[in-house]
Amino acid sequence: MEIDARIAQTIVENIKDAVSHNINFFNTNGICIASTDPSRVGSKHEAALLAAKENRAIAVDDNHQYRGARNGINVPVIFNQEVVAVIGITGKRQEVEPFGTVLKKMTEILVMENYERLARYDRRLLMASLTTAIVQSPPDKALITYLAGNLNVDVQQDYICILGLCSTTGSRSLQDQAFQAIDLCLSQDFPHLHKQYFFTLAAQEFDLFLQYREEDTSSGAEELASALANRLKQALLPGDSRPVIGISQPFCGLDNFPIAYRQAEDAARWAQFKGQGNRLWYDQLDLGLVASHLSRREADRLISRVLGNLMPDRIKAAQRLFSEYTKNNGSIIHTADSLFLHKNTVQNQLNRLARLTGYNPRNLNDYAVLYLAFTLLQFRDSQGIETDISGPSSI
Repeated sequence: MEIDARIAQTIVENIKDAVSHNINFFNTNGICIASTDPSRVGSKHEAALLAAKENRAIAVDDNHQYRGARNGINVPVIFNQEVVAVIGITGKRQEVEPFGTVLKKMTEILVMENYERLARYDRRLLMASLTTAIVQSPPDKALITYLAGNLNVDVQQDYICILGLCSTTGSRSLQDQAFQAIDLCLSQDFPHLHKQYFFTLAAQEFDLFLQYREEDTSSGAEELASALANRLKQALLPGDSRPVIGISQPFCGLDNFPIAYRQAEDAARWAQFKGQGNRLWYDQLDLGLVASHLSRREADRLISRVLGNLMPDRIKAAQRLFSEYTKNNGSIIHTADSLFLHKNTVQNQLNRLARLTGYNPRNLNDYAVLYLAFTLLQFRDSQGIETDISGPSSI
């Protein structure tokens, strides 16, 4: 195992306050790769080389001189039962030798911490790469096989996709906290799962693929989704709302990973738009299926066909009128009360809406068309999608 010079310098900086002497970090070839004395970096040290080869402390004093070495003590650093580096203290032997064992232990702890940190980071990169690769269509099977093998997961099993929309995971520190929250939830809150999973966290979204067996129930996935939301809520900003989570249908096969990802995304975005809960299964989608799967051109055409004659500055007012009319089940009186208007004013506005659109909200067939058009417009606005309401266009 080779230790990166930047990590070595970090270790040196962390332990330099423990002793009032220069600290030097050598690789197993006896080359100084980090030091509190910059002039030592790059120099070869025979005492450090001997300490690495023989796995024992080597002291340097007036009676025991080594090429490139100054008086002091050099002790091997052990990781996974092998010497991975040598840490040295410059000074009079009788002064620095007592620090040898302590410094060795401190360094080994720091090496272990950095190794574990790097291992977690490597795993995070592998999971992110696998998640990105597996939702592409068509899938790169060779790359997916390589990444899955490194993570020891079998992508040929049954899975579900759980996708969460989080509004405050943009900064690196918040992403790290959110990543740890998901990992802790899966490893500690649900240790009984013993399932394969992989996930990634991008700005404002996390994507989790979790093995799903025949004996599993939707309530188990619901429980996990709730726990994920709670963990992320604790990890993110205090004022932030809990993540909105979408859950795909169970699936099997590489070709179905992109489909499941889109299902979970559709469910999460519809749940976020409706604001009636923090999680939604794809199977629970109703009008959301239409809103999610209409192409941009088709949605523009439908909205323009129904609402194209409304002036842009009047659409919001019409939306509010129609929304309150819907909430009050078509009651003119209750709609007027909720809008603080006279019932005749509401009646006149509904008549104007019918005249301009050609669809009368008091007619059930017409109402359904208006409801779909307004819902599509609001949903697209919530997703930051601009709608071109300029009238139907030809092919």
